[in-house]
Amino acid sequence: MTEQHERATARKTSNYIFDDGLGTRAVVMSYIDDTTVSIGYQDLKFFFNRFNELGLPLGCVVLKPQKCKIMTSTAGTSPINTLYDQHQQDLRYSLEKYCGGQSEGEITTGTRILGTQICNTRFVDHFQNKKIQKLRTVIESIHQFVEDPHTAITLFKFSLQHYATEFTKTINNITKHFIQIITNDKNSQSHPTLQDHAWYIATTPSGLGGLRFHDIEVKAIRTYTTTLEQSIRTMKFGLKPQSIAIYSVCSS
Repeated sequence: MTEQHERATARKTSNYIFDDGLGTRAVVMSYIDDTTVSIGYQDLKFFFNRFNELGLPLGCVVLKPQKCKIMTSTAGTSPINTLYDQHQQDLRYSLEKYCGGQSEGEITTGTRILGTQICNTRFVDHFQNKKIQKLRTVIESIHQFVEDPHTAITLFKFSLQHYATEFTKTINNITKHFIQIITNDKNSQSHPTLQDHAWYIATTPSGLGGLRFHDIEVKAIRTYTTTLEQSIRTMKFGLKPQSIAIYSVCSS
């Protein structure tokens, strides 16, 4: 990061034409073995080459193309042909050398960073549909292979229930159908939905006599408003000093 900061400082002092006023400084974030970089095109080639060079003595023999992706847009189309010549060349070089080529290495719809989606609506829809299908497949396996209803309920509650958005209604309906099958509800096939009083009992805390299933639609509202409130507070008052200190340690 020291070299990246030096490059940013040099751009800032030389009034570089594409500078954002801060030297277009790169931001590098790592968690265990995942590294994500927010970086300007002018540093792209340098970063990949330098990362590869520094990694060799540490056992990182080669950067795997299937692990290296560059997100250039969330609009669904690549901006590569509209870039400044040098930036275009550096992007093509990085994609070909480290990412398996433009068709494999360039992302133009979205990605996930530690679970957080940076994307367009099409990416979200595709991601949620995959999650719903996977949930249904796993539930079918539970009904098929887990004979004990208590084990099935525990697996479902603590391993399978998710928090989501529009997808919350679908997840709740899947949960209700799961409860119908577990309780041998004779209407589970003809009317795959749980009556309101039964759903209320299912989502009541176990200490109050319920089954402690999550009502995802209710929890999603609380999760969303809490996150929104935190974001507004950060925008208004900035980061807390301890947060800045943590960021400084990580980025160095």
